[in-house]
Amino acid sequence: MKMSAEDKKEWLDALRSGQINQAQHLLHTFGKDGVEGFCCLGVLCKLQADKGKLHVGRQPSTYNITNVVSVATYDDQEGLLPRSMTQRFHCGDSGVFVPMMSLTPEEQIQYKSWFKPLGDKTGLWISDLNDEGMKFPRIAELLDQLVEVV
Repeated sequence: MKMSAEDKKEWLDALRSGQINQAQHLLHTFGKDGVEGFCCLGVLCKLQADKGKLHVGRQPSTYNITNVVSVATYDDQEGLLPRSMTQRFHCGDSGVFVPMMSLTPEEQIQYKSWFKPLGDKTGLWISDLNDEGMKFPRIAELLDQLVEVV
């Protein structure tokens, strides 16, 4: 994954801020209580949408996720990075691939069932880590190591 220093800093700062509710499986959710939640990629999409780089929509949730009543769509995507973002940031629709060796020994054990090969590396996608409960500050640490500034 590659992005400008400004985009990277903005994304990592947002993930580290403690001000964003973390969600799983969808980019951006709206709860019955009015609370919004984001996966790590949803945070990136929201930041880019705020700059006019993505079209934002909203639709009722068809997912069986407790308390989620609707979801945001970014260029019609609700669970994966939209094509415009994968092209802009040179990545897959699940974000950046995290090599197994980037994780602590404890994390390697915890997420072992999610590992898959990609070329000559074994690891998992950042979206998998988010969906399995890794917290935003740790995700930001990994992204800081793995996202290349161009």
